[in-house]
Parts: sequence; C-alpha cells; structure tokens
Amino acid sequence: MKKIIYILIVSFFFFISCDKINGPYIKKIESDNGNDNSTFVTKVLIEDYTAHTCVNCPRAARIIEELHNTYGDKIIPIAIHVSSLAKPYNPPFDADFRTTEGNALDDEFGLGASGLPKGMINRVEYNGDVKIPDSEWPTMVSELLNKEPSLGLKLKTVLDTINKYVSIDVNVHILKDTMENLNLCVYLLESGIIGGQLDGEVPGDHVVLDYEFNHTFRKSINGTWGDAISTTQDTLKKGEIIPINFEKFTLDADYSFQNLSIVVFVYDNDSKEIIQAENLNLFTSYITNSN
Repeated sequence: MKKIIYILIVSFFFFISCDKINGPYIKKIESDNGNDNSTFVTKVLIEDYTAHTCVNCPRAARIIEELHNTYGDKIIPIAIHVSSLAKPYNPPFDADFRTTEGNALDDEFGLGASGLPKGMINRVEYNGDVKIPDSEWPTMVSELLNKEPSLGLKLKTVLDTINKYVSIDVNVHILKDTMENLNLCVYLLESGIIGGQLDGEVPGDHVVLDYEFNHTFRKSINGTWGDAISTTQDTLKKGEIIPINFEKFTLDADYSFQNLSIVVFVYDNDSKEIIQAENLNLFTSYITNSN
C-alpha cells in the first residue's frame, strides 16, 4: 500500500513538472491602444483593392508604406483582394486571399471592375468618385488628416492562443454633438504572408516568389457593414461613451497569431463616409499569462 501511495505521489509531481516545462507560457495576450480623450486624432483608412496577378498593385502597396513612414499610425491600411486577378492559379499564385465580405464591398463600390489598383480613402469622393487611383492617395490623405476628429475609438482585446479566439472591447468616444446614422465595423487583418505576386517593377517575367502580403483582409468580426450604433433619430452628445463588446470570436487555426490585427472604423451609413478609424495588433502590446 505504501509503495502504491509513493508511486502515485511521484507520478503526481512528475506530471506537474512536465506541465510546467511543456505547457504554453502565454495563453492570453491583452492589448490596448492607450487612447483617451486628450490624445484622439483624425486617422485615415486606406482600403487598397488589390490582387496577386495585378502587376501594378505592388506599386500601390509601396505608396501606402511611404505614407505610413510619413504619418505613422495615422494611416490605417486594409488590403482587399478582389476581381479575377485575385483568383488562385497554378503556383506560385495558388493562394486565395478573397473573402465574402471583400467581394460584397467590391460589388457595392465597383473598384475591381474599374481597373486595379484602386482604393478608397475614408470612402470620401475625389473628383466625384470614391474609386481613387493610387497616384492621388497622398494628396487625399494629407487633406483628410487636417480635419478635427468628431469621435475617438478606444480598443482593448484579449487573444487566446490556446482556444483560438479573440474578444474585443470598443469604446466610442463622442467628441462633438451629432445626429448621424452611424455604423461600426471590426475587421480582422493578417500581415507577413509570403507568396507569389506579379510586380511590374521587377524585370523579366515580373514574378516575385517571396512577396510579403501585409494588412490582408481576412474576415469581418461583425459582418460586411457592421452594427448600427446610432440613427438620425438619436442625438449623441459630446462626452458620451458608447461601449460595444465582441466575445470569443473564433479564429482560423492557420492564422499566424503574431501577425494578426484588428481595424475598427465608424462610418455614416447614409453617405458611407468613414468618420474615424483605429487599429490594434493583437499580439504585441500588454502580455499576461492568464489561465
């Protein structure tokens, strides 16, 4: 009997030791964008409509990189893969970055049919059109960043790397009185994806085998058009805070969690113009070892 008890005790401590050595050290990662009422600034969302067999699309991605180098985190890009140029083909173009939501956006705004690369800058019209050539993006971004923000977004996320879900808390801070018909969207992005891309600035056959796809739109947390947070019947007062929560949204197992981020934006549901945007990397801010 004593021998059996001894074996059980030894086995117990053995399994504890194994768990400590082999168990995941980080289960949950908490991130916070740190904004408060004194630090809200206008941010600009660039929806870059792109495709892996579009030879000029890498040029647009480089323009976004230059804008980010100039304006930092005030620039929030999303790469949305659309049109027949985004279809999977033989390697190295066998990846499929298209999404149901991205196709719905393209059906609504018609960027793929207008010839890529094209983009929307806060979905604001330029020369009477929301489909903006990449050559005009720097001018538009510069103009829009001069606007005073009418609302701000405070974000907090919890990424569970074991159970593969993310929970998101959004606080919409009203900075000016408004009666707009507002919707809020939460999109999931992934960066650092390596694959094949045609690039017109590469000599020869223009094929890049190890192209890095960044800000790639993966899916929406709350649908293509998001959730209503106010209507024209509501008066949102300066200083009001609207809390919105998304609990345990399941993530695909093949995502690289280190490269995931969310983009949250609020837009006028009548004009479709984006009022404010914010983004947050899910992996790199405050790290806890919660169980």
